[in-house]
Amino acid sequence: MSLAAILRAVEAEAAAEAEATLSSAREQAERLVADAQAAADARVAEAVSAAEPGFAAEAVRVVNVARMRLLRRRAELGTASFEAAWQEARGRLDRLAATDGMRWRSALRRITTEALEMAGPGASVALPSVEVPLVEALAAERHATLEALPADAPPGPVVRSADGRIEIDATLPTRLGRARVMLAEDVAGALGVGG
Repeated sequence: MSLAAILRAVEAEAAAEAEATLSSAREQAERLVADAQAAADARVAEAVSAAEPGFAAEAVRVVNVARMRLLRRRAELGTASFEAAWQEARGRLDRLAATDGMRWRSALRRITTEALEMAGPGASVALPSVEVPLVEALAAERHATLEALPADAPPGPVVRSADGRIEIDATLPTRLGRARVMLAEDVAGALGVGG
């Protein structure tokens, strides 16, 4: 064999050996990269899994804070509406007592009659001086004494039993206050702020 043929054979063998070494190195590098990728994926999945409850808890907290703000705002608006409605009712009742003679006279007699029935015989009736003439006949019928309060006293009677143990405050502000307490839950529900 000639020297040239030997050199070509050695060259071919070296090239084949180099190609096999490169191929083996590529395969090993691919395995290392795949193993490293798998390890990295596992670490990321583990970190995400460990962080998930914290993210969920934070999301729930944020939602709860938003809900509480919404409920607080609804309550504020509901309270303002509730208060405005009662102020309007108070104004209407005051106007009724001051300007609607027949209607107020009828209501005053009914309110006073109810209070006198609760207080019993010999009761006393205290009311603004402008209202005294409206219930004089009723008080005489029931043998009740009348007490005139200043004209600017709240409209409506305050009736006391003869022994002083029973007092029925039937003035408009007091009656409205009782109605307010009795209706508070219904009004709150209607406004969407009730529990």
